[in-house]
Amino acid sequence: MSLRDLMRDKVTLVKKDGTVVREGIQANVSSKQIITFVSDLPLEPGDHFLRTLPSGLVEDYEVDDPNFVMGHHTIPSSFKAKVHRTREAVTAPQQVIQRIT
Repeated sequence: MSLRDLMRDKVTLVKKDGTVVREGIQANVSSKQIITFVSDLPLEPGDHFLRTLPSGLVEDYEVDDPNFVMGHHTIPSSFKAKVHRTREAVTAPQQVIQRIT
C-alpha cells in the first residue's frame, strides 16, 4: 500500500474570494488537518477546502496554516494544512454560465 492510497477523500479548493481553484483533490481529511500530496496548490491562510458527503451536505474547512512539507526520497511533497471547520451553511460549488445574445 502506498501513501497515496491513504488519500480517500476528494476536496475542492476555494480561495477567500470564492474562486474555485481545483476540484477532485485527493486528500485525507480530519477535524484539524487536511493532508494532500498535490503539492502545486496555491494554498494560503483563509482559503477553504470543501468536502461533499454522501448525503449531499458539504463540509467547509478554513485553512489556518498551509504547512508545506518538502518530499524526501520516496515520500512525496505534501501539504499538511491545519484547518478548522466553519459553522456556516455551505452549498456545493456551482459553475454559472451566462449567455449574452
